[in-house]
Amino acid sequence: MAVISQGNIQKINQLSRKSIKKEDWDKSFKKSLPWSGFKEEVEQRLESLNVVRFPVKKISGEFHKETIYGHDEGEYFTKRVSIYNLSSSTVENIQNKDKDNKNLYEQLVKFIDSENFKNKKPFILKQKKGKLGQVVKKVKVVDKKSNIRNIEGRGIITPSNMVRVDIYSKVNKGNTQYYGVPQYSYDIARGIESKEITGSSAKREYVDDSYNFCFSLYKNDIIYMDDGIIKSHYYFVSYHRRNKQVNLTSLDKSKINNKIEIAKGILNLKKFEKHQIDYFGNIYQVNEA
Repeated sequence: MAVISQGNIQKINQLSRKSIKKEDWDKSFKKSLPWSGFKEEVEQRLESLNVVRFPVKKISGEFHKETIYGHDEGEYFTKRVSIYNLSSSTVENIQNKDKDNKNLYEQLVKFIDSENFKNKKPFILKQKKGKLGQVVKKVKVVDKKSNIRNIEGRGIITPSNMVRVDIYSKVNKGNTQYYGVPQYSYDIARGIESKEITGSSAKREYVDDSYNFCFSLYKNDIIYMDDGIIKSHYYFVSYHRRNKQVNLTSLDKSKINNKIEIAKGILNLKKFEKHQIDYFGNIYQVNEA
């Protein structure tokens, strides 16, 4: 965006044919600004401009994580994990830890608290008689079924590419609360639309007629949030399934609380809206309901 006359364009063309010095530029243009304070006004407007980003709606990347997990009974399934990805809490999920794998479990508990674990030294399973056994690299653990898909006759996979998150609202005890329903490329490619609300609750919940659809969020969509303290616009980055939070960045790429990216919960927001930005940096509310 510029304010310029045809005469100024001719002067620039003439100066461009020779070496331009600062004093030549000032002599030709400093006194020919469109109005008083023009330079300061332009600098002020530039500082207030919002960065325009386009929402990412393309379905790309892998449809699901490479590992295919085994079936188990009820609400659980089994998967093989590296022993170095275990922790003092997840080691408790070793399959048959109180029966066939009791010896393995007891030794791994000690190994996780040792320097050998921190330095990723080999873990050698000792036999009952004290003899050294085989090197163990992975173990089977039992995990609760969450965000999984069944592959007929093969096992269970975990979708890996979240394309968008659909936002729903529901009135609870007089207050509006917001819920996110992630949609994955694996499901979209099969014409399936998820209705599962994911969170930390052990009980799996689904949206029904008591919920109201608000809008869908893709990466780089603009959202307006009012948490009762801060009212601001942000660019949407991603959604956290378990803790019902959105990852956000500022519109001008400046840091928020000394961080480039922050996470905010959506459940109890006072106001939660989807907006859009035009090429001139103007922001408008979007109504998709």
